[in-house]
Formats: sequence, C-alpha cells, structure tokens
Amino acid sequence: MPKMLDLTNQQYGDLIVLRRAEKQKNDTCWVCICLKCSDNTEVIIKTEYLRQYKNPNCGNHRKDEFSYRKYNINDSYFSIPNEENSYWAGFLAADGYIADRSNCAKSKNNKTLNLELSIKDLEHIELFKNTLKYEGILRKRNRSNGIVVLQVSSRQIIENLETIYNITPKKSFTLKPPTMLSTELQECFLIGLIDGDGCIHLTKKGILDFTLTSASIDVVLWVNNIINRILNTNMKYYYIYDKSKAIRIRISNKKAEKFLGYIKKYNVPFLKRKWDKVQKLGV
Repeated sequence: MPKMLDLTNQQYGDLIVLRRAEKQKNDTCWVCICLKCSDNTEVIIKTEYLRQYKNPNCGNHRKDEFSYRKYNINDSYFSIPNEENSYWAGFLAADGYIADRSNCAKSKNNKTLNLELSIKDLEHIELFKNTLKYEGILRKRNRSNGIVVLQVSSRQIIENLETIYNITPKKSFTLKPPTMLSTELQECFLIGLIDGDGCIHLTKKGILDFTLTSASIDVVLWVNNIINRILNTNMKYYYIYDKSKAIRIRISNKKAEKFLGYIKKYNVPFLKRKWDKVQKLGV
C-alpha cells in the first residue's frame, strides 16, 4: 500500500504547511501560513499549487504573474524590435493567436499566446519555443492530423505583441500592419507572415509562383505597397479569393524571383520547406 503523502512542516515559496486539511472537490489540501503575513492567518492550499508552481504564496502579495507561473520564459523577448523577433511576430500574425480567457475562472492570466502547427513543422515550433527560452512542453492535438500546440502565459509578451505588432485577439479581419517599425523590420515581419500564410511554389516548368492570402484588407494593401516598392511598379497584385472574403496576392516568374530574392537577404529563421524552392533557383 503506497505511503500517504505528508507535506507537514515543509516550505513551498512563502508558505509553510501546518497540517492536512479536508479535501475540496476530491483535491488534497493543506493548512498553511504565509511567512510574509504578520498575523499568521491560516490559508487552505491545494497540493497542486504547492508542488507545481514556482513561488506559491497566500495570494495577498501577488503583484504579478510570476508567483503562480509553472514554466519560465523570456518575457522581454518582443520588447525591443529586431530582425528576429519581428520575423516571429509576423509568423504569429499568420499562424498564432491570442486567446482571451477572461471568462475562465481557473485562469490566472486573462490571455494566452497560442501557436498550432502541423507535425511537419515540428522543428520550426521547437525553434520558436527555444528562442523564447520557454521551459514548458509542446502538446499534441488531434493525433490523426498531427497538430503540435505551444501555449504560453506572459503578460509582457502579449502586451508587446498587441502594442508593437498589432496582434490582438480575433485578429483575422482586423489585423493591422506594424507600420511603426522601420522598413527593414517591416520586411522581416512580412517574411514571417509569408512563412505562415504564404505559398512559394515551383512549377514543373521551373517558374516561381508566390501567393499570400489574408482576410485583412489593411495587411493586403501594405504587402502590395511593399511589393510595388521592391519591384518599382505601381500595380494591383491582389484579388478576392473566395466567398469567405479572403484576399490573395499573387506574383510569379521574374517578379516573384526579384521580390523573394530581395527579402531573402535578412538573417531570420526562414521556414526551410518553403524557401528551399527559392534557393533551388539560385535567386
């Protein structure tokens, strides 16, 4: 018979366990006192909170998210825009989303950053996870289709994505381009957007074809302007794609080679399976 768990007299963060408490909804709980409280008020704490969170306390001194965080992460990663984080912001603008969990009673943070990719892009999502120095795990969803999920809680990261890169909850039709960035960083953002929502195709005849699909007209016009600037043209490269109101930008052949060859100059983590086709042409 396994030995009954006993946390008596052990310290977890600011809490010292005094004795076992009555169960709450089948969860084992403990009577604790907080070292930061001068009145020695007793509080009831679940085993999960004591053993899994980084710095548990009674809740009266919680000024930020760090006291209940399970996994460390580089919260300041997106604070100062550079080529690399602008690329990842663009990638998140395409394939990531911010979930508003304000109606979730169990949520300590109101919002989470989520990225879901096909298993074929496992290496890319692992690269992003490591870039963030995130110590949590990737989860698998829908095993038949092989979806890999990264979910992180970081108030600062989400605020930076919202204020600097205009990435907000339910952004599909409302996403705005990051025009406050320099031209170079906007182009790095665009590369990330291409790696998420773009398609680079090499036809049987060796013709390079590029498309980018978005539901945001502001993003489409912004991309169209960048293409015109790089190609030194003044054309409309977009059209309504389908009944879902998605808009598609398309260029091909020499124009695609010139455009993609130009933005390929940046030192960002290109999605290899897409850009190998550009490399194959020696562009």
